[in-house]
Order: sequence, then C-alpha cells, then structure tokens
Amino acid sequence: MRQIIAYIVFLLNNPLASATLVVISAAILGLYQKYFRRSKTKPKFHASALLILLFPIAMSFVFVSYITNPLIYYFGVETNGRVVSIESIPEIYNERQVYRHHVIFRNEADEIIETSFKTSDFNVYPISNSVRYPSSGEHFTLRYMAHAPSEFVIIRDETKHKLAELYQERSTLQEKIEFDPTEKLYKDQLAKIELEIKALQGEEKKDEVETLTELDYSFEDIASEVTTVDSIHFSPTHEIALVNLRYKGYDGRSEDALISISLKNQLILNMLPIDAFEKVIGVVDNKLYLHDWSDEHLFSYHIETLEPVTLEPELANADWDPILVGDYLIKHSHSTNQNTVHFLTTETNYEMPQDSIQHMVRNHDWEILTIEQQNNHIETMMKLQSISDFRQYFNAILADESMTHKHNTANSALFHSQGKTEVNTMSYVLTNQMLEHSVLKTEFSNQTKRYDSHKVMGQEADGSLYALGLKDGNLFGLKQSLADNFIEIPLELRVEKLDFESRHYDDGFLIASKNGLFKVTKDNFTITTIIDFNNLKSNQTD
Repeated sequence: MRQIIAYIVFLLNNPLASATLVVISAAILGLYQKYFRRSKTKPKFHASALLILLFPIAMSFVFVSYITNPLIYYFGVETNGRVVSIESIPEIYNERQVYRHHVIFRNEADEIIETSFKTSDFNVYPISNSVRYPSSGEHFTLRYMAHAPSEFVIIRDETKHKLAELYQERSTLQEKIEFDPTEKLYKDQLAKIELEIKALQGEEKKDEVETLTELDYSFEDIASEVTTVDSIHFSPTHEIALVNLRYKGYDGRSEDALISISLKNQLILNMLPIDAFEKVIGVVDNKLYLHDWSDEHLFSYHIETLEPVTLEPELANADWDPILVGDYLIKHSHSTNQNTVHFLTTETNYEMPQDSIQHMVRNHDWEILTIEQQNNHIETMMKLQSISDFRQYFNAILADESMTHKHNTANSALFHSQGKTEVNTMSYVLTNQMLEHSVLKTEFSNQTKRYDSHKVMGQEADGSLYALGLKDGNLFGLKQSLADNFIEIPLELRVEKLDFESRHYDDGFLIASKNGLFKVTKDNFTITTIIDFNNLKSNQTD
C-alpha cells in the first residue's frame, strides 16, 4: 500500500512524468480502439472517456499540495534534516523569486539522502496561508516516502509558526502605541505578547539542541576547517574546554559553533550551532551562559553535554546587558545608577554603582586572570561605594610593602580625591590601574618592543605576566615579574602570526587558534596539542 501511495505522490509532484504516462495511456487506448474497429466490435472505451479522465488529473495538479502533503504525512517516515544550501533559480511564482533549497537527511537504513525542494512546492504540513521554509544551515523535522525519499514534507515548527504570528501582532501594537502612546490597553497587550515571545524563544532554543542531538552529526563530520576562534572557556575542574569558533563546512558555507572538548581524553564531545545574534558570556559551575541580544534572552547549557539548563525568569529575560566575571553576573543597565551583581554560586544579589562598571569593569583585562583572581577583583570593586571607601583602599596599598610598585599611583589617587565628597572619575581610573598592576604592564611593554608582536596569556596575583612573543617568525615564551625581571625562552617553533585566544588557570594556559587547542605550561612554556583542527578526522574514535 505504501509503495502505491509513493508512486501516486511521485506522479502528482512530477507533472512531466504524469504527462508522459497520460500520453502513453492515450496511445494504448487509441490502438485499442483501432483494433476493435477492425474487428467490427463495438469498443468498450470511447475517446471522450480520456477527456473525462484528464479533467480530474488536471485539477489534481492545481491542488497538488492539498493531496500529496497529507498523504506523505500519514504514510511517510519521520526523520530530521538540514538545509545545506539555497540557490535562486530562473523561475517566478506569484511575482516572487523562486529558490531551491538543497537538503540532507538520513533514511531508515541510515543512508544519507541528498535532495531538494523549491519555494513554489509548498511542501509544508500542516498547510497554512503563510509558509516559512527553513533557512540555510537550519535543522528541521520532515516525513518522506520510504519508496521515494525525494518526496517529503517539512513538518511545520509550531513554535516558529506561533512566534511569526506574535511578531506580527507585536508590530501592529507598536504602530498603535506610536499613534497613541497614552493608551494603556495597547501597552498591556504588548507586555503580554512580549512575555509569550520570550517563553516561546526559550522553547525554540531547547528544540534546536534536541534536534541536533537526534541528528547525531559530529563536528568532524561537517567541518572541513576552522577559520577563526572568538573565545575559550573551561569547567571549574579544568576537564572540559569550550571553544567558540567559526568553521567552514564541506559545502563551502561558514557557520558559527560552540564545541566542548575533553582535555583528559583529547576528544571533541559535542557541538552547538549559534548565530550572529548570540554571544557567549562565560562559564560558571559547568554551565555555559549565552546571551541572544536580538531578543534580550539569556540561555544556559551544560558545558559537557550542551544540554539546555532552565533559568529562573528574572535571569532568562535579560532586558539588561549581561557581563560575566568569575562567578559574578553583572546585570548592567544604563537607565539606573546602581546595577545588580548576581553571585551565581549562591544566588545572592549585590549592588554596584554605574560608574564602577563604566570605568573599572568594562576597562579591565579579565581574560588574563584566573577565575579566583576575577572574583577577588570584583569583590574589591563592590566594596568601593563611597569616596571614604576609596581613600581607605589607597591608604591600605601605601601600608603594604609588597605593593611598592603601586605606591606612586596610590599617592596620586589620594591627591585627586582629597576634599571630595563624591567619587570622581580619577578615583575609578587609578584604582583600576592598581588592580591591573599597570606599572608592571608598562615595563613589560617596553621590554617587548624588540619583538615583531606579542600577546599576553596570563597575569598572576602579584602582577607577573606571561606572554608569547614573535620575532622573525620564531616563537618565544616571555615572563615579567618583580623577582625575576624579564625572562625570554626560545620555543623552537616558527609561526606566521600570533592569532589566538587564551585562558589562564593555576597550572598554565589554554590557547585556541584556527590550528587547534593547546596547553602551555608556566615553568618552561611547553606546548602540548589537545586537538588539531587541521586534521579533524583524526580526532574521531571508532
């Protein structure tokens, strides 16, 4: 039965094949009639019967999607697919350009099926007036005919469909409010719709991860090369690393993704696709936090499995700019003088002045500090609320003999804050310089002028700096400290340029570039390869 249905669907969706079948049938009927005329036997079929037969066939082509879509849905096999590319074709339908979507999916035999559909096919079920097709790189659910896998329907994503309707309603209400900003009814309706949109967006993100898991596509299967690395993060135990990167697929398209990597087993564990509107803000307690600034929503995933983690509404609905430093999530908003600082480990809230965020948090070089150092710096900043707090901090620096390299800055800060009743900008700036050991940074910059380029990987609590330097294509390990001054270690490696992202932890550094993920020790700058991005297939195991 399913095989017959598959043939019917194929004929209805392929007019040329159907027309060929009709022509052949007409020829056979003509020969049949001619045979009976010769035998002077009254023919059982008249030529008009062919016209009667052609009418319903012609009508079926007019309403083909209303016939084939339900047939494929009820008799088809469900699976997940992906749009690998989209191209425009020389066709116009209803005064609109027609596009061909090339898709890929696996059948019941676990074979890869490559096929396509056109935007004039209307192969979405359930059928609706407005049709939304999956975009390039997007995963979707479909049902296909087992005996004709090129015949399939896209199962309409109800979440996306409902979101599209809500977006339209929101747009209409925004126009009404612009006409009459005082109408409370419009504002209440808009607030309700905004809540519905945020809830559905959370479901949409969760469905995206679940679909990717069901597809069982590994990063090595779809990525031919890594082109850039945006950031790197790791778990508190330093067993899992998370790399935010951009890669080129075997189809030539470039995509953004997050990949989790086992540092112990040196394997890529999972991947999560992201888009241009999403920004990775950091990791706390094995949870990745990602901000979608297009809809002001905060998402969380387990760093190893990349499975969604449910957040409380006050965190998920991020109508503020999230800044993650150490274990502290700063809810930065320009509309308030005080901003909430949420300690994610204990779910405790604190307050931080707007000026502290503007002049210290946003101007601090957090990447080169360990998580513990980041926590310490944020806690110091939160304690500095009044001008009295700042002056006490400056005097404490002057009383500490281990901080002599900061004494000039502390004296300058005391001078500029003398007689002030409010915290001035200079107090924030000079405090930030002392926290960052700016004097040592300046000395280090002077020492590295003889190199073509250098990049700092980390800074210790006492201000010691670690970096990689490049001179004439040769790579060097560099260290600047109070005790040992400047140290240079040749690494016997040649590289074209220093283009990497790094993370500092107690025993060393993780650095990631388009070539791979590497571990660097602090004592002699030994570099160990964790994952080689230039040979991705070799990272797979049986």
